[in-house]
Amino acid sequence: MKRIMILGLALLALGCSSDEPGSDPVTPEPVALEFPATPDKLMANYVAVYDDMATANYADLIHPDFIMVLQQETIDRFPGVGENLDSATELSIAANMFAGLEGVDQAGQAVPPIRDIDILHMELMSNWAVVEPGGPVPGDWMAAYEIQFGFQRDEQHHMSMAEGQVQFYVAAVDSVHEGEQKPYFRFTGMVDLTRGGHKAVDSESFGTIKVMYR
Repeated sequence: MKRIMILGLALLALGCSSDEPGSDPVTPEPVALEFPATPDKLMANYVAVYDDMATANYADLIHPDFIMVLQQETIDRFPGVGENLDSATELSIAANMFAGLEGVDQAGQAVPPIRDIDILHMELMSNWAVVEPGGPVPGDWMAAYEIQFGFQRDEQHHMSMAEGQVQFYVAAVDSVHEGEQKPYFRFTGMVDLTRGGHKAVDSESFGTIKVMYR
């Protein structure tokens, strides 16, 4: 049982990995998502997609102009990656992680596949604020969330933990849903402000874990 806190509400979700040791990578099935007519509904979809590791849905959440701003520690460890992840890299990382493919660390060594992702905590820390034009991260609205993600890496239940804040940037386009014109929100950016988690498990920032599966 794992606890998810989002938008100030406590949600309960049961999750487990169907991968057996030595099994081939799988393509997760799509999950049913809400129409993202608000930033809050987009965030709920993000939780659902990550919780189910639903590769087929993730592209629907990401704007073509998306960037993820990495921390300096991640940039220093992986100098070939650059300061940001673009939309193509973000989608490739999600596909690799969700499909249970091996990663590569900064030394070129193989990193065990991610078997399951536990969203242990995700809480809105600031109201959605208007983004001034011309800033380093594109988007119309931004909010900060406190997160705690656990990544089960292999069949021995070896876990890596990332926790701290992530700033989420979103923008909307006009769309027609059920005969009505409504905004359709997608992520235009994220800023990684996380840190490594508990000492009992491997501690990495969110961005560093993602970069290993690029």
